[in-house]
Amino acid sequence: RYATRVTGLDEIGLEDEFRDLSALEDGDGVAANAAIIGARAREDEGLAVRLMKSLGYYDATAISTIEQTPQGDRPVTATVAAVPGPLYTFGEIRVEADPTVPPALIADNLKLRTGEAIDAVRVQAAEAAVSVALPQNGYPFAEVGQRDILLDETTRTGDYTLPVAIGPRARFGGIRTEGDSVLPPDHIGVLTRFNRADLYD
Repeated sequence: RYATRVTGLDEIGLEDEFRDLSALEDGDGVAANAAIIGARAREDEGLAVRLMKSLGYYDATAISTIEQTPQGDRPVTATVAAVPGPLYTFGEIRVEADPTVPPALIADNLKLRTGEAIDAVRVQAAEAAVSVALPQNGYPFAEVGQRDILLDETTRTGDYTLPVAIGPRARFGGIRTEGDSVLPPDHIGVLTRFNRADLYD
């Protein structure tokens, strides 16, 4: 039986998430031998680093140790010691895209600001908002590309670039049917909830 000890993550609000995903915790404090405990601890080192980087701690490190603790009902203690290091924030935020209508369509939905922490969850949410807003404003073929974040170890900032292919702005045209249609196209047009030349959204 073993006990799990974690340091360095509670201060940045990650200890609960770490324990939810931890291989050591998943083992319920029981392992056949010390080698298995060590393997779980090394796996948790990587987990701790990934979680810290997801919040913008790109210099984060973690190290695990296994100690004999004869007293008590758990003779082994596995410790994962995390060191977040400095927090990286956004530097320049740049979107590579053709002009849109309205002009600030992408910027208004990509809610990332210079000086904020490079939080992976917020980045993904902002990009998802852009991918939803473009089709809703007449760009049904828009594609949000792969972001690039260029880190500067001196200033502890990251310049963010997002390519977006907006595609043509589309409007509804006429109605055409294929195959054996029950209703003619002009009658289908009466039932539609859009008008010809309305924005395709």
